[in-house]
Amino acid sequence: MAWFVHYWDEINNRNICSSEISAREDAMRKACSLMHEGHVVSHVAGPNGERIDIVDIRTWCSAHASH
Repeated sequence: MAWFVHYWDEINNRNICSSEISAREDAMRKACSLMHEGHVVSHVAGPNGERIDIVDIRTWCSAHASH
């Protein structure tokens, strides 16, 4: 299964699609990490047109944050 994180690259002023990530949970972790680094994540795209929007990503990140 292929997952991709879509985010905005401020330095190059363009949208970026991450390299292929094999698991949904790993893609969500990548999205959280990118947001923590200050990137603007738009969504996570998965197989069969599955799309996880930023609201759901933020909720997931909050629920899975390291304490």
